[in-house]
Amino acid sequence: MQKTKKNAAMEALPPTTREVAAVYDSMADSYDNISSEPFYVNQYRAYEKVFSRYLNENFGTALDLGCGTGIFTEMLAKRTNRVVGIDIAKNLLEKAKKKCANYSNVEFVEASATKIPFPQAEFDSIVSFGETISHIQDYPKVFSEASRVLRPNGLFVFSVLNKWCL
Repeated sequence: MQKTKKNAAMEALPPTTREVAAVYDSMADSYDNISSEPFYVNQYRAYEKVFSRYLNENFGTALDLGCGTGIFTEMLAKRTNRVVGIDIAKNLLEKAKKKCANYSNVEFVEASATKIPFPQAEFDSIVSFGETISHIQDYPKVFSEASRVLRPNGLFVFSVLNKWCL
C-alpha cells in the first residue's frame, strides 16, 4: 500500500530549492525519457552497475533520496523490505506513485534531503543517484541528515555529477 505524506516544512525551503522543485515539476511528463539521451545512457548504466555490485542483497529498509519519478525506487522495491522515496517535486512524486503502484512496500514523502522527516537510525541503506545532491547548496546538511537517519554500518550510495554543481 502506497502512502503519501505532506511536509509543511517544504514551504519554508530556501527560494533556490523551491526553484529547483519548480524546474523538475515542469519536466515531470518527459523526465523518464532522459535515459535515452547520450549522457544519461552512460550515467544510468553506471548506476545499474552500482545496484548490481552493492544492492544485490536485501537491504531491509531503504531511502531513495531525491527519488524523482521512482526509477530507482522501483529497483529498490525489488531488493528491500521497505523503501521510502523522498523528493521536493510534487509532480515527479505523482509519477513515482503511479510507477510503483504495484509494490506494497513503497512509500513516498514530499520532503527535502536537508530535513529528512524520519527518526534517527530509520534506514539500512540510502541511495541518492542523479543530480539531487548537486542541486543543494547546503550539501553538508544532506550528509548530516543521511548520517542521522542511517543505521550504524548502513550503506549510503550517492552520486555528485561534477565539482561545479552547487
